[in-house]
Amino acid sequence: SCVSLFSLGRPERLDAYDILSLYFSVLKSGHQGAIPGADEVQNFDLRNVAEFWDELRRGLVDKDSSVRKQAFYVLKTSLSIFSFGNDGSQRCSGRSPAALPGQDKSNAAVTKKERWANKEAKSLGVEEIKQSDEQCSSGQDRWKVFLLLYEMLQEFGTHLVEAAWTHQVLLLFESTPQSDYLNHTSYRAFHAQMESVEGIFNWMTVLWERGFTQDNPQVRCLVMQSFLDIEWERYKGYAQMVPRGFVLGPLIRGLNDVVHHKDFGVGGVYNSEAIKGAERFFSNYARKLTIRERLHLVWSLASAAKQDSFGRPGLMTLAFCIASCACQSDTHDLPCGSAVNELAKCNGDTSIAVNTVDFLDALWILSERSKHHFNPKYRLKG
Repeated sequence: SCVSLFSLGRPERLDAYDILSLYFSVLKSGHQGAIPGADEVQNFDLRNVAEFWDELRRGLVDKDSSVRKQAFYVLKTSLSIFSFGNDGSQRCSGRSPAALPGQDKSNAAVTKKERWANKEAKSLGVEEIKQSDEQCSSGQDRWKVFLLLYEMLQEFGTHLVEAAWTHQVLLLFESTPQSDYLNHTSYRAFHAQMESVEGIFNWMTVLWERGFTQDNPQVRCLVMQSFLDIEWERYKGYAQMVPRGFVLGPLIRGLNDVVHHKDFGVGGVYNSEAIKGAERFFSNYARKLTIRERLHLVWSLASAAKQDSFGRPGLMTLAFCIASCACQSDTHDLPCGSAVNELAKCNGDTSIAVNTVDFLDALWILSERSKHHFNPKYRLKG
């Protein structure tokens, strides 16, 4: 099938996007007769192929801008064709908007720049969603918010992202389904994308990852700040829903960006607001993990120092994140000696492929990297 081309290599991947773009363009135009076997399309429903959605997410964060544009076109066109309907869609839980700083700004506090941004946003249709009083939305509404946010990162100016980003992310974040998708096995791949907490977070990580790598440093700072400012402790279990691949990859790499640590090292203080925010997130992320899972997470984070090149702020951030995961005050935690014994038990667990030697080796490498920096206060802090 066309989807299988994605796994063959980059040229085949580009061919697959071309085929899908042509296919959906023809369907959208209403000329199904131009596609051989179109009458049999109901026997193969692409929207319920999980690999199709997985590949679109990968394409939307590809380093190649042409691939990102193709993936976005395919996503946008396919969503305009696929029937949203009401079958299987859930309404979200009514939740008062809580907890991202900067949301309760009075009209008097709005700057001239923000008023101009809001006016231009309204002319582009951004304001229509931004000012909506509805805190609950269907899967279709979530898709609209996602497409708007992604398009902002691709096309719109910095001032427009500043005007609408935080509010729209909060709107998407708050709109969780009333019931867990896992309890509704009748839901297929398409409905799972925006009708389950897991699905919503999978797509939110696309926005965050794209924002972390945006060309404009102001946008990168805004997106990272909006992520770190989420009061995860108010949303029980949400931190654990953030995909592990995103946490260990794009998030850690994003935190290595010097634009997030402007005050780092000033006056001999080797800390920053971004480091404090990352520390809070990882504390919440690791809170419900078992000892075995937490040790594996610490090992995975420490191993990042072997795979990527970290600057001074990035390496310090990594050290704080590791400490935040390891130093939990949970009364169910085992003492240090027991924890090492627990790690030894992991050696035979194929799902957690780490042993004591690898664990200590990763921590040793992290320590050695910190020694390469000339400042003794920095080395001591790390």
